[in-house]
Amino acid sequence: MFALLLFIASCGGRKDVSVPRPYAWPRIEVYPDSMVPVAGVPIRWMANYSAQSEIKSLLSGSAWADIRYPAYHATLFLTFICDKSDALDSVMANRRSRIAVNLGDTPATFEEVVSSDRQFRSELITATGLTPSPLQFVSRGEHAVVAGTLFFDIPPVAYDSVRPVINALRIEIVRALKSMEYETDI
Repeated sequence: MFALLLFIASCGGRKDVSVPRPYAWPRIEVYPDSMVPVAGVPIRWMANYSAQSEIKSLLSGSAWADIRYPAYHATLFLTFICDKSDALDSVMANRRSRIAVNLGDTPATFEEVVSSDRQFRSELITATGLTPSPLQFVSRGEHAVVAGTLFFDIPPVAYDSVRPVINALRIEIVRALKSMEYETDI
């Protein structure tokens, strides 16, 4: 009987023993915390100093910019639409629809961000599941809409593997959204 009790007591699992995980991902080095304005866009947008920005085109107050993060294998695609007409309401509806299509069935969180000068109100959507576009936003000012989608160049294998990158870029995007202001008279 004593031997049976001793055997049962020894079968209780030890919680303090570390066990190797079946998979491991390398620690991702985040970019240094240094933001600079992107030149050539009608709305002030701050990007990481180490990122590579490219202005695609500039047409009557509107612009498209790509901010590349090579170490993260990610690109932030930005659209700046400036217009004094009533067309911005339909632009906002279109951008919200695109965000919903990009998310599909992936769960997400919604966050409102207001620029420091209170000229822009932004909706930041963060996917909480695996998707190639985990961060998206749309911002509205009196005469402008700014929309952005972060897209991974390579499909992520697991959400946990890209979570540090998503968190780092979310912080940068929030800082950029808070610092938005008109660069020129529109």
